Amino acid sequence: ILPVAMIVTQFLTQKMMPTPGVDPNQQRMMMFMPLIFGFMFYNFPSGLVLYYLTGNLVSIGQQWFFNRTEVAVEASRSVQPPPKKKNGRK
Repeated sequence: ILPVAMIVTQFLTQKMMPTPGVDPNQQRMMMFMPLIFGFMFYNFPSGLVLYYLTGNLVSIGQQWFFNRTEVAVEASRSVQPPPKKKNGRK
């Protein structure tokens, strides 16, 4: 049950993350990663699977918070990109 829950939470995590301009090959690989992890973790100790599952759930909660709350939306709008250097040096 834990590996299946881990696969589902990894899919949800990937769907919630913004990925503008991602290469189609990379996007396809990201879709297969939860299946590969589920296959690998099937024979691993359940504590490790539970650790990844908990991390995925925390990540889903954080992403939901940042996508839904007004404070986070306003903070993301107020961030300015760094100015470009004229001479190309750092």
